[in-house]
Amino acid sequence: MLVTRLHGGGCAAQTAALAHAPRRARVACHWKGKNKGTPSSKHNVTNRSKRLAMEHTMALEQERVARGEDPEAQAPQLALVLDGANLAWAYADAVARHTGYRGRIGPLSRGIDLAMQHEALQGCAPRVFLPRHYVIGKQHELVDGWSVPRECIPDHTSIKRVSKMSKRATVRNEKVYAMVQEGNAVLVTRNTSTPGGRNRDDVELLVEAKRTGGLVCTNDQFRDHKRTRAVGFRQPSHFKDWLRRNRFEFEFRVTGDIDEEALRTQEAA
Repeated sequence: MLVTRLHGGGCAAQTAALAHAPRRARVACHWKGKNKGTPSSKHNVTNRSKRLAMEHTMALEQERVARGEDPEAQAPQLALVLDGANLAWAYADAVARHTGYRGRIGPLSRGIDLAMQHEALQGCAPRVFLPRHYVIGKQHELVDGWSVPRECIPDHTSIKRVSKMSKRATVRNEKVYAMVQEGNAVLVTRNTSTPGGRNRDDVELLVEAKRTGGLVCTNDQFRDHKRTRAVGFRQPSHFKDWLRRNRFEFEFRVTGDIDEEALRTQEAA
């Protein structure tokens, strides 16, 4: 039974059975930092992300007070931008390493789910940016659309055919498309005929994070965007400093240990 378990630091969260596999395991989403630190350290992964969120919230409250608004009124949620493609591929690679699969599994939407459900993101307003062809396009390009062994894929979502106008039918990932309709995900069309068109989703999420003053969740260093004027920075050094303050990394860990009591509770539900 392949089981996912989401937690940050020492806090355990939801457990969900996904698919049959040779051995039991769990997948955990962690926020990363250069310094691991202790649970009470300012360098701790989860503490750092919470501290950034608190600092942003306090800055917003100070701005509201300066404008003469009621400080007791409900404050706006912290904007958080997630790199959907980066999350989906990172989760797939973690599952492949655990199962010993030698090929590439392809992007999996479960990685996006785990990130959005993380306890460190509670109270934020997360939005996922994804290339459009990851959700609507050809089968082999879609999230959850690759053909790989079932023991590697926890749970296939609904892939629906939406067009018969060509020999290679256009299909849609219904699960991720529902996130788009709910306003939790944004699809960006990549233009492969222009320079930098393949990275258009990166540019859009960076622009959104800068506009809203939010944080960016990704492992991408964005080295190819340091001179992109569309992001809105005059100097590459300004862009680098902004990333250092507003970007945080993640990783998916698959281990052989599992909370047996939590598993029995989930299976009985």
